Amino acid sequence: MSEPKLDERKLNLIKVKVIEIEKSNIINKDPGDTIIENIRKYIEKVVDGKC
Repeated sequence: MSEPKLDERKLNLIKVKVIEIEKSNIINKDPGDTIIENIRKYIEKVVDGKC
């Protein structure tokens, strides 16, 4: 049994969002925990199909 794979569209959404978060962090200097939390929440939304 293989796990279901994310489709390309969802992977691309995640990639774009991670890059956006990285760019904004250059300006904001958020602590690492905040960045990780933002990425985790976004990935959950994408996986659940809310994006």
